[in-house]
Amino acid sequence: MGCGCGLVGLLIAKAVKGVQLVGVDSHSRAIEAANLNAQTLGVGAEMILADSGTPARMDGTFDVFVGNPPYYSDYRIADVFLETAKRALKPGGVCYTVCKNAAGLEPVQKRYFPEVEIIRRRSYAVLKSVKQEA
Repeated sequence: MGCGCGLVGLLIAKAVKGVQLVGVDSHSRAIEAANLNAQTLGVGAEMILADSGTPARMDGTFDVFVGNPPYYSDYRIADVFLETAKRALKPGGVCYTVCKNAAGLEPVQKRYFPEVEIIRRRSYAVLKSVKQEA
């Protein structure tokens, strides 16, 4: 979610066999760059422009959701990312979000996933949650 040029997801999809990558961004230039990078790297990927809300494709069939939600909007965009994650993931699916300061994002993530594990990586925090059975 918020794939930008797609590089992180594309490198994972290239390295891990069987990954089906779906990138989502609200900016058409980001999707254009992600598609070009997928072609350059030889990675099959579906890139979705979500300029009018989150796509219906986020339908409870995903195993993993990743995003680095911006914090400058007082976490309103993080709400969109995490609501989408909850909808997109199947039960047992894992949501990872990345941030500089877990104290700001953790309460937002807990609104969608009751348990949040904080994994420290250098000067960042990765917040991990597993979607509970319905």
